[in-house]
Amino acid sequence: MEPSVISSAARNLATNFTELLNNQTVFHWHGETFDLPENAVLLASSEACINQAFLYKENVLGLQFHLEMDEAAIEKIIENCRVELVVAEFIQSEETIKNEMKKYIPENRKLLFELLDTLL
Repeated sequence: MEPSVISSAARNLATNFTELLNNQTVFHWHGETFDLPENAVLLASSEACINQAFLYKENVLGLQFHLEMDEAAIEKIIENCRVELVVAEFIQSEETIKNEMKKYIPENRKLLFELLDTLL
């Protein structure tokens, strides 16, 4: 539900972001989540995390996922946080992360720049 105070410019940005984010496979590595700021517009959700992306006012984009990741960054986060890879519903194995996410790196990088361009 969008708050009544949202401007038409912010509404257009929210629509653009929502279209860009729809059905994207993105990299997650987080154990916490957050509540939306007052008057923020929710842009994306998943079964694992309700507040995946939001727009605040007309120029603040909050993301609960990592579009900036490349293979080296994924290797580093696994190396430094391997202890967090426990058996759980929304946690993938190291092997699955390495094999699956590399397919989405180019698409995620493109999406990152499309989202940033939308803010200009």
